[in-house]
This record gives sequence, C-alpha cells and structure tokens, in this order.
Amino acid sequence: MKKIFLISIFTVLASFSIFSETKENNLHLEVSGFLGIKNGEQNEFVYTKVNNTYEKLSQLDWTMKDLFYSGAKINFLYKNFSFSAAGAGFFPKESGIMTDSDWDGISTGFTKKTNLSYSENELLEGFFLDTNAGYRLKFSDFFSLRTNLGFEYNYYFFMAKNGYGWYGDYKTTGDYTTSYDDEKAKFYKKGQLAQISLKRINYSVYILVNPSFCITKYIEINPFFKTVPFSFFKEVDHHYDFDSAGTFWYDNGNSFFSENQFGIEIIAKPLKKISFCFEYSYTFNIRYKGEIAANKESEEKPFALQKGIKSAFEQKMHNFSIGAKWTIF
Repeated sequence: MKKIFLISIFTVLASFSIFSETKENNLHLEVSGFLGIKNGEQNEFVYTKVNNTYEKLSQLDWTMKDLFYSGAKINFLYKNFSFSAAGAGFFPKESGIMTDSDWDGISTGFTKKTNLSYSENELLEGFFLDTNAGYRLKFSDFFSLRTNLGFEYNYYFFMAKNGYGWYGDYKTTGDYTTSYDDEKAKFYKKGQLAQISLKRINYSVYILVNPSFCITKYIEINPFFKTVPFSFFKEVDHHYDFDSAGTFWYDNGNSFFSENQFGIEIIAKPLKKISFCFEYSYTFNIRYKGEIAANKESEEKPFALQKGIKSAFEQKMHNFSIGAKWTIF
C-alpha cells in the first residue's frame, strides 16, 4: 500500500513538472513538513431547562497540555490562485487533568456546586485535515493580501482515569443543599471514580484573511485572521461504570461564526527553493449549544434524545509550529 502511495505521489509530481515548463512559469508546487504543539482546554457543558431558562447542570474541562503533532502540506499555485491540503496526527500522551463539576437542586436554583472531581487526562488519538483555495491581490513587491475559503476536520479521543473528588449531590447525601466542600460531602479516593472518555469530531468551513509583508527577499511576515461561518460537531462522552457499560452521551450541534483565530507566520528564505516557517495562533470559541442523546448499551446503538437538556461547547487553544518547505518548481 505504501509503495502504491509513493508511486502515485511521484507520478503526480512528475506530471505537474512537465506541464509547468512554460516560459511564464506560472505554475508552482510546494511541499512542506511541520512539527507543532498545542496547549489549551476544551470545555463541555450540560444545561437543564428550569422555568423556561437553561441552568448549568454539568461542566467537564479537558486540559490539552503539550500535545505534539507532525504532518505535511502541499501547495499548488497558478498565477494568483492557490490550493493547499494538509494533514497531521498527534502523538498519544498524558494531557494534564480533566475536571468534572456538577450542580444540583431545582429548589436552590442550581447555585451550589455539589460535585467536584479531578482525573488524569490522556490523549489516545487525534488528527486534523485542512484544505483551502484562495486568491492573492498583489499591491506591491512589499505588500499583498490573500483571501481563502477552506474546510477543516478535527478529531480527538481523550481518556480520563484515576479520578478522585468530593460528592455532595442528592444521590449521595439525600440533600439538595450540600455543596462539594461541605463536611457532609463524600470524598472518593484516587481510583475510586470510574473513567470518562471523550471522542469529538468537528467539521468547519472557514474564511481566512492573510496580509503578507515581504520585509526583504529573505524574510516574509504574514499575520492572519480566520473566522468560521459554519461548524458542526458530534461527540460521544462515555461515563464508565465499574459494574456495567456505563452511559454513552451523544452530543451534536452546529454553530455560525462561533470560532475565531488570530495568528502570525514568519517565513525565512535562505535558499531559492528551501524556506522555513514559524507560526503561532490563538483559537477561541464563543459557547454554543447542541442536542443530547444517551443510551446504556454501546457507542453504536440508537440514542434516545434527552428532552429539556442541552449540551454546549467552547475551547481556547494556543498553537505553535515550525516547518520546512521545498519549492519543487
């Protein structure tokens, strides 16, 4: 399979090389590899309907600590038009902690945090794919402006284990007014709480605006802004049980202009066909709500929609990457 893939790539490169041998040399092909690291947090929320308003019932904070990834990117450029595709995978590793908080009691208006627990968080799998097409407006040798329309796919699989915490909910204490830090709350030692996993998939359509400044023929600085007009997510939040399969919570929803990203890219060009890229970006979401369904059998079984309950999601992410680019022609 790998041999077939390599032969296909070579054939594509060779064919483009033949067609690019024109006097204008308007067609270019660039291939790059990159390494990166992400730090941030993904936040899940559950809201329950109380008197025509939604009150926060639960919050899970999944820390993303020093998540390393590597990938490759290919760019096709024809005159001022461009098309690119990239993909990268994360290295499985420990990822900080997962914090689980719950609020309970209609009579108290869900003002008391009744449960609080901490678990060791681990990224088991993760990857992302990105493709976009755009056009460059060149105003001078110093300044140009690129606009791109793109599509992005993200997948994460986290596992939280060895949990411990304080439970003051009604099920544990028989009292709706007991908070997690009350002396009546029950403390569970490390490992006494069952595991929780999160599989999350996100599809996004984005618009990228990218001014470019050619400081010298060796240095290029490109600040950029990305906004997401439409995004769809689905996830399975599996709360394990020591005696059964536990509960599988299925969340899904879509949003409009809920995600934004700011960043800057610095390109160093020491050689004619070789350049190095350094990039930093910050991504944040405006919290948005979706639907919740559940079952107690398996991840694949049909889920029952939970009426009067909503899910919600937000994230904050710092990203830094370095890469090397080879201009083939």
